[in-house]
Amino acid sequence: MSQDKIDRKALKKPDTFVRRGRQALESLAQNRNPLLILLVLIVAAGFGYEAYKSWSSSRLAKGWTSYFEANELKGPERIAKMKEVYETSSGQRGSFMAAVTVADHYYDAAQRKVRSLRVKEVTGKEAKLADETKQDLEPTLTVQQAGAQAVEWYGKALGFSGLIPAERDLLNLNQGYAWEIQGNWDEALKAYQSVVDSGGQGKALAMVNAGRALEAKKEVAAAKTTYQTVATDFPNTEYARMAKNYLRRMDSPLLSEKL
Repeated sequence: MSQDKIDRKALKKPDTFVRRGRQALESLAQNRNPLLILLVLIVAAGFGYEAYKSWSSSRLAKGWTSYFEANELKGPERIAKMKEVYETSSGQRGSFMAAVTVADHYYDAAQRKVRSLRVKEVTGKEAKLADETKQDLEPTLTVQQAGAQAVEWYGKALGFSGLIPAERDLLNLNQGYAWEIQGNWDEALKAYQSVVDSGGQGKALAMVNAGRALEAKKEVAAAKTTYQTVATDFPNTEYARMAKNYLRRMDSPLLSEKL
């Protein structure tokens, strides 16, 4: 009985399974270092994230602490400190609040100067206002300069990325008032229109203010249309009553001559 002869040369040649197994092992060996590097990077990223969270929380707490400390101060020192908080806590809500505080300060100063000038025009004497408005908050600034500062700082507050829609609307309304103080009705109208377009709770007030800006720009027909829209769309509200009063004034033969 014959036996099949075994080709010894064939034993030295790996079959497909063995060949591919070796290739897989060789590939794993070749990629061992990159995999190790990737693993190290993942671990490092985890530690880095935790470190960032810790740093961010510490920075946030420090920013709020600085804001509250500044808020305890009085007069020019308070405003100077708020400006510092805005610069050192950039991107944080404490920085945003500091910008709003500074903006409100300059707006209030401008408003007080306006009232003082109006009283002086009527009486011919220096204004004597209520106790809370006796002190000139910015004695070295004119109405225009105080108004310009208010516009600038409301703009900085509007640059905060974490604003909710209601906050943005309120800031735009305030900035619109500041533009009015400077007599810049075009910019005031843009600020009010942005609130109208947002469709939030400030829409009716913004429309009344927009009508006033249109009046100042001598765009009488557009102003009347705006007031009428407020009266129609927001019935039984204070804004509707305001709009109707403005319309009656515009239609008055005596008062309309001033428009």
